Amino acid sequence: MGQTAQPASRGRSRFRERLRWYLAPVLAAGLGLLAFPLYLAYRYLDSFFWKTAPGRIVESRYEVVSGTRGDSFVVKLAYQYEAGGLAWTGHARLFTYSDQHLARAWVQRIVAEYPVGRAVEVHYNPSDPGDAVLEPRIDFDLVFFFLPTVFGFLLVLLVVFGPRRNA
Repeated sequence: MGQTAQPASRGRSRFRERLRWYLAPVLAAGLGLLAFPLYLAYRYLDSFFWKTAPGRIVESRYEVVSGTRGDSFVVKLAYQYEAGGLAWTGHARLFTYSDQHLARAWVQRIVAEYPVGRAVEVHYNPSDPGDAVLEPRIDFDLVFFFLPTVFGFLLVLLVVFGPRRNA
């Protein structure tokens, strides 16, 4: 009454099935991480249809944020513009969640580029004039940050759903 031997292909299919269950949370996390860059890409493409309005910089400075790993620097911009007969104040320079950097020289360059009083061209969403940016582009630091996520996600898909070898 011993155990019967299992074919090698059956053992591999069990392993593959378990692997699918273990990698399901990884796939879900990968999809979650892909959502943000896809949203930024959508906003960038949508901005091709946005209108522009003349504006003026009313605040241009940076703040130091101290953390456990050292200081970082956040750009604080504000600009005023008119759209749809109303006055608006915008704060976004790019399609990112914040303008935070690790290099003081980087934020000093941004603040010098947008001094208070400078006339600027504001790009705004015609269906929501409060949604505006000065530079309608994606910050490529984020693209390079999320690039490994894309390749990792594709690799997991290949492992889980890729072609099967029959032994």
